[in-house]
Amino acid sequence: MKVILANDVKKIDESLVNEGVSSNILMENAAFSVTEAVLKAYSGGKVFFLCGPGGNGGDGFAAARQLTASSISVQCALIGDDTKINSDTKVNMRYFENKGTLLKVKIKEDLSSINIDKEDIIVDAIFGISLSREVRGIYKEVIEYINSLSSYKISVDMPSGVAADTGQVLGCAVKADETVTFVYPKPGQLIYPGREMAGKLTVANIGAFADTESDIEVFFSSGDELKLPKREKNTNKGDYGYLAILGGSKGFTGAAAFSAKSAMAAGAGVVCLGTLKEVQGIYAKLLPGAVTKEISGDGGKYSIKSIGDIEEFLKGKAAAAIGPGMGYDKGLLPLLKKILSLPLKKVLDADAINILSHNPDLLKNACGEIVLTPHPKEFSRLTGLSVDEIIKNPLFLAKQFALDYNVTLLLKGASTVVASKDKASIILAGTPGMAKGGSGDVLTGVIAGLMSQGFGAHFSAVLGAHICGKAGEAASEKKGEYSMTPKDTINNIPYIIKKMSR
Repeated sequence: MKVILANDVKKIDESLVNEGVSSNILMENAAFSVTEAVLKAYSGGKVFFLCGPGGNGGDGFAAARQLTASSISVQCALIGDDTKINSDTKVNMRYFENKGTLLKVKIKEDLSSINIDKEDIIVDAIFGISLSREVRGIYKEVIEYINSLSSYKISVDMPSGVAADTGQVLGCAVKADETVTFVYPKPGQLIYPGREMAGKLTVANIGAFADTESDIEVFFSSGDELKLPKREKNTNKGDYGYLAILGGSKGFTGAAAFSAKSAMAAGAGVVCLGTLKEVQGIYAKLLPGAVTKEISGDGGKYSIKSIGDIEEFLKGKAAAAIGPGMGYDKGLLPLLKKILSLPLKKVLDADAINILSHNPDLLKNACGEIVLTPHPKEFSRLTGLSVDEIIKNPLFLAKQFALDYNVTLLLKGASTVVASKDKASIILAGTPGMAKGGSGDVLTGVIAGLMSQGFGAHFSAVLGAHICGKAGEAASEKKGEYSMTPKDTINNIPYIIKKMSR
């Protein structure tokens, strides 16, 4: 499903109006979606609509007016400055004003006129997607009041106080149980903390869709759009690619083992692990299904002396995963430069990313499709941005990096972002139980395994993130979030892939 920015919504509205659809009709249709959500959630009591002076408040007033046709008790309050009311909002607000039932809340003392019980439903129609500055004054006080109540809360289009494009809380925000959004999801409903504030997300068709040039897509937990083709019967291992994994060093053998095992589970034809002679014997025992190749080093570490062996090792491979357990050394930049110059698909993770952070411009002259899979701290090293800056705006920063360096960037997080130069994706599958060392190595192996089979970089990154997320969810159901391990995630990958290839 597409994801649109706040500015895209304005363009869609303008396009529809230009085609003859009045803004009042759009507001009425949006309101019907809110009314439907209220009726589904209603179990007694009153429904309180807390409306701002803008278009979001108009949606709220229109829904409240529609609900008066039922036997439900409805109460409306206008929050803030009543001299700056949107014209469409005023039309719907006037109904309650004329009846003498409209509450006006301009100062904190006015809150005493709102008496909400836990059985009541609160509809938040204060700001919607238009907010771009920190919430202050009476709006802050009302939002804090809403959050102090145990009533069921429904936000209209966006929890008030959440930035639509980034998901950041602008001072304070409504913590909704449900958000009814219109036309398409917004990034702020999918990226934390906005994803948590939005609660259950309902995407409503308001009766007329307009085309949008949005290059952002979202894959919800079902991931129904993501499919793997069935394998032909008359095939052999060579048809599914020879994958090289370069990594592993003394004291750091687990990472490359996880990557190799997950690549095999993802369907790579042959997995070949190139590693230092000091640990090759360990991998020969750990990975009976893989081929191991000795890479020369210097004192048990990768060095410039490794270049010749690595170049030979990577010959004829369809794809390569570089970095798991490799060890960090700034002096390996020439080695990484050589690897990037070779004409095969590559996934760079962990230590490869840390080495690259000393000269990201190496990517500009690289050959073959490249996927980078940093977590926020690694991305901070790559970009020079603080982790806080990255967490506040992951989607746009990932898109910019992918565009600047012509790579596919997978930025790990509770909502994983995948960006390439012409599109971006948000993957929602996963569980907090995956927040453990080794989970990233599993992801690297799955993505590399898919790339070795001929799938493109962006698709492999999106599909890999979804497969690992769903496998992690399955592991969590069996073992629990505390006790599950990356090995449990790997063990569930085959079952997820089986479902996706039917």
